[in-house]
Amino acid sequence: MARTQARTEAALEAYAAARAALPRTTGITQALRELDKATARLRATRDAADTSQASYDESVAACSVAERALRRTAAEHAIEIERVDAVERATRAFETAVRELTARRREHARQAEAAQAGADRLTAAAEDEETALDTERATRRRHTEEAAGLKALQDAVGAEAQEVMRQVQEAEDGIDALMREAEAARTAQHTAIAGTAAADARRTAAAEARSVAAAEEKDTARGLRPYAARELLDILRCPPSLTWPAQEADWTGEALPSAVIAVHEAILSATRDLTPTETSLKQSVTRLTKALDDLQAQLAAAGQDYRPEWDGSDGVIVVRVADEEGPLPVAAFAQKISSHRRDQAELLSASEQRILEDAPCSPGSPSRSTTAPSTPAT
Repeated sequence: MARTQARTEAALEAYAAARAALPRTTGITQALRELDKATARLRATRDAADTSQASYDESVAACSVAERALRRTAAEHAIEIERVDAVERATRAFETAVRELTARRREHARQAEAAQAGADRLTAAAEDEETALDTERATRRRHTEEAAGLKALQDAVGAEAQEVMRQVQEAEDGIDALMREAEAARTAQHTAIAGTAAADARRTAAAEARSVAAAEEKDTARGLRPYAARELLDILRCPPSLTWPAQEADWTGEALPSAVIAVHEAILSATRDLTPTETSLKQSVTRLTKALDDLQAQLAAAGQDYRPEWDGSDGVIVVRVADEEGPLPVAAFAQKISSHRRDQAELLSASEQRILEDAPCSPGSPSRSTTAPSTPAT
């Protein structure tokens, strides 16, 4: 029994020692808590990611639908190439109609204001006329009363009263004449006021129309700027002194700048005898396109670094050729090539002349000619 108790106590002590030797579970508990928190955050992040992915998919689908609608709309409203000119003409006609409608609406508004002002003046005149009628009725009543009293006095007084009555009658006749003259003067005044208002309305309308016409004239004149390029003016043989206004301050005022008028008159004089048609314009475009293709092919075949460039964004096709000195108008480039050709021909002729002069003349050889052979075409 004692040995069993001793063994039991020893086992309990060993158990206590082993238990004391075990590590504490505080770290494990904290780690489990952190794991639970991390799991919750991961779950929330995954939910947010799923929500974001769903939103992204919806956005992509909406974008695809919008893109298809945009393409469908673009295809429905696309303009065919052969209808570009007709659409442009229709657009310009629409702009002109809009400007005319705007001017007519302004004119309608001015006329409505003038009519309202006339109606106000007419109402005031009617009120004045009613007041004058009331005054006339009151005057006539007083006149009737005074005439009755005067008649009684005349019967009582006799001849002297007749003379006084005659004088009173003359005074009344003069007053009536003055009143008629005053009424005629008021009528003339109203007529003059109405005429003045109408004249002011016409003057205002004319000033507005002149301002609109001047603005439209300037807008139309600004469209001549592409035709004022120096290269185009030289081709049209216009005077070299023509220049386009370089500053916006030159466009101040209602009148067009003198430089713009000079350019317009010069271009009109140069193209006065031309009567282009739609067919001739299409033929000109075809010839120009072929000429540009030929020019590009010939410049490429020349073996030089010549790069033709053209721009027709302003309605005028300007052709330039770029070389080592930069881009030049095609006319200036042609003059430059022609000058180089003449220089080469002169150098070649002088070289051949020296060769002929230095060559010995043998008896069997033909006599030397002092004239240099013709320069071959380059």
